Amino acid sequence: QNEVDHDAIEALVKNGLKGLFEGANLPTTQLGQQILSDNPDVIYIPGKASNAGGVGVSGFEMTQNAQKMAWSADVVDERLQDLMKGIYRQL
Repeated sequence: QNEVDHDAIEALVKNGLKGLFEGANLPTTQLGQQILSDNPDVIYIPGKASNAGGVGVSGFEMTQNAQKMAWSADVVDERLQDLMKGIYRQL
């Protein structure tokens, strides 16, 4: 967590950063995230959003197991699309 600080982000942006797509949990400091969010030329996808598909489907599996149900692949896909669309709207 917090391995990428505001100094690193400022250097990346200064050198032409086009996008930062996190794959870890909270690798960028809060100030670094703010710099990215304030820069309209940089696409920033936080780890929470980029990792949500796998985490979401895992949650769906736990729900099915707890309810002793089995959803079809189409139902899982529909729920996953709804989840991802909601996250996208929050970005």
